[in-house]
Amino acid sequence: MALKAGTIADFSDSMAEAIENAFLEEWPKVMGGAADEVPEMNEQMKLIFVAVAQGVVRYLTDHAEAFHIHSVEVTQEKSLVQSSGSGNFGPNTFSVTVTQNETTPGSGNPDRSVVSKGEGKL
Repeated sequence: MALKAGTIADFSDSMAEAIENAFLEEWPKVMGGAADEVPEMNEQMKLIFVAVAQGVVRYLTDHAEAFHIHSVEVTQEKSLVQSSGSGNFGPNTFSVTVTQNETTPGSGNPDRSVVSKGEGKL
């Protein structure tokens, strides 16, 4: 799913809406009082949420190279590749598992296909 910053006209399911929801959740903790005492959202408040969300999405898009995985270390354990490894990207971590499928005799497929999967936490 692509990042959706949101606009005043298209606010639903956007980063701007998530910022508004976070604001409403934090209001009572900082300002005191019950959550139902949070002031009604007006167009100026939504404008702030939309502008912040658009700025964040624009910045992330303009600096996408910061999210590329720079290297993965994999250690082979057996003659067939069945390996796993991990690494980091700044404060974030990721892992990868690589498995080489065995060739079935008589399958007509002399090459060994490699399947890899991984996960990361950003």
